[in-house]
Amino acid sequence: MGKILKEKTINLSDHTPNKIKIELNGGLKNIDNQVIHIQTSNWRLQLSKDEFRQFVDLNIKAINELKKYKKNV
Repeated sequence: MGKILKEKTINLSDHTPNKIKIELNGGLKNIDNQVIHIQTSNWRLQLSKDEFRQFVDLNIKAINELKKYKKNV
C-alpha cells in the first residue's frame, strides 16, 4: 500500500457505521499507481481513479433521478 496523499472523512451521525473515509493512496511521482479507498471500520472498497470517476458519475445521476421523482410525487 502506498502513502495516503489526500483524506476526507464523512460523518453520518444517524447511521451505522457513522464514519466513511475516502483516501487517495499511492505514489506522488507515479500517478498511474494511485488508488482510492472508500472505507469504514467494517469494509474497504478499492478503486482506480477511472473507476472512482464512474462511481461518482453514477451517484450523481442517481441523485438527480431521485430529485426528479420527488418533484413528481
